[in-house]
Amino acid sequence: MNKQYDTIVLGAGIAGTTLATILAKNGHSVLLLEKDSHPRFAIGESLVVRGALWLWLLGQLYDVPEITHLSHIESLAEHVSPGCGFKLTFGFLYHREGQEQNPAESNKLVPPLIHFTSDSHLYRQDVDHYMARTAQKYGAHYRDRVSVTDINQAEDGVVVQIDSGETFTARYLVDGTGYRSPLAQRVDPQEIKTHSRAIFTHMKNVPAYDDIAPGGKPPADDLSATWHGGTLHHVFDGGWMWVIPFDNHELTNSNLCSVGLMLDPRRYPANNDLSPQAEFEAIVSRFPTIARQLQGATPVRPFTRTGRIQYSAETSLGPRYFLLHHAHSFIDPLYSRGMIRTFETIYALSGRLLAALRDDDFSPERFAYLDTMQDFQFQRTDQLVSNAYRSMANFQMWNAWLHLWMGNELLTALYLWRRALKYIQSGDKAHLSNLDESPKPCMGAPFAADIRQLYDLCAALLDQAEAGEISYETAADRLLAALENADFLPHVAFAFGDGATTHADFVPQTTIAKIMLWGKLRAPAALRREVFDLPLSTILKLEVGARLKPLLRRGKPTMLLNPPTELTLAAQPK
Repeated sequence: MNKQYDTIVLGAGIAGTTLATILAKNGHSVLLLEKDSHPRFAIGESLVVRGALWLWLLGQLYDVPEITHLSHIESLAEHVSPGCGFKLTFGFLYHREGQEQNPAESNKLVPPLIHFTSDSHLYRQDVDHYMARTAQKYGAHYRDRVSVTDINQAEDGVVVQIDSGETFTARYLVDGTGYRSPLAQRVDPQEIKTHSRAIFTHMKNVPAYDDIAPGGKPPADDLSATWHGGTLHHVFDGGWMWVIPFDNHELTNSNLCSVGLMLDPRRYPANNDLSPQAEFEAIVSRFPTIARQLQGATPVRPFTRTGRIQYSAETSLGPRYFLLHHAHSFIDPLYSRGMIRTFETIYALSGRLLAALRDDDFSPERFAYLDTMQDFQFQRTDQLVSNAYRSMANFQMWNAWLHLWMGNELLTALYLWRRALKYIQSGDKAHLSNLDESPKPCMGAPFAADIRQLYDLCAALLDQAEAGEISYETAADRLLAALENADFLPHVAFAFGDGATTHADFVPQTTIAKIMLWGKLRAPAALRREVFDLPLSTILKLEVGARLKPLLRRGKPTMLLNPPTELTLAAQPK
């Protein structure tokens, strides 16, 4: 075992192993230290469009196909684990205590299909283990079941001591350990707007919502994907519950489903007289439709219950060290912002750290952008998630809020998609290597300032509604009016600002064509120039390739856009 390394990475989760892989692939000596061992339970299981795109970009930028494999469900099933699930939809069902779910108060959002990536449900036990093996494949040294007992600054680097008494030195240290980071200086969480706690587990025998919906027919069942085809969010005033199936396509061997409650402790204070499972069941019983979906489901591991999960650190940086996202801060799993922030951070750190290792220059100014970026990410995520919780008080407000969130996600995905397509067309990695715009990746997009104004308007309207100055319905109407007048949103594909519109399907070719034509001909000039100058020939080739792919598989199973309502479930993966 070596004692001196270019970089020591603490924590072998998906963040630490991805970074260790990139560094080792580029010829640097890396020591990866893990307190536990693989395979191990982890959450952070739902990828969104941007998360998959960031993984693809990292894999392409650094020529690491194993990272690229994480960005598409078919390559996940073939190379990583058949225990991962598909994510074709974002489903949101609004609930009131003691009442069946009203189908009119629901939102099913089907994002566009991007043929070289796809959203997925990551079975993290397998995915993290795969990435730990990948880091070792490229030369990283890995030690598990070790505890770091001391970290000290040396003249030419960092000295790390572990519980065996061994010491290791490195020119730089990256901390990916999460909340219990040995380096983070925690700040008072009272300044954080979001308040939430969690109760979660993995279950088996969780039926598809499509099979148990009130009235025997799920809402929006004519769209191109089922509710079971993606992540389902049960939303209510004061909290929400995720249902993340790993069993929703025919390449899977899983019968598992991730289920978790997120609760505002000011509305749902912890009842420590009950076990975590008993408290979970007591809260679920208040919502008849949720209770029916989980009736007969059984946990396969003990429930985990947390206190308030929000935290942050004074800074991301120190002498020759950096805190990865979850070591620096965390808000809430809503919208999978943690996964997006993780890969944005790895993207921004990797190039800077590789340059510092090359130049043997670790001066703080080389990493200053990272601290600004993580602080900005944290503040924006806190605003996003806290306003989402506030919007849950009223369905009209929640629906208006989703219009805003969906518009932002659609345009940002298109902004990243454009860079990926230009790289595919030209093979020039310059299209992938300059996305870390100030103060964080994608903030150079021409719509970023306009979106920020709408988010600020939403926050102000929620302030007024909570103060009793206006009703939530009035707040929703005013936000919808602003969205209707937003000329940077593609109204040709979805009626942004129309409160009667609750579902969106961006998969049909006619919908995609409308967005492309609008973007090329009618969008504001900056969007035409910086978002919609897309290489149409490359898009056409990808579309043709996707249509030919099932024929080329020669009888192998193909992905199902509409999975059957009853699946043959294999045994639980080890």
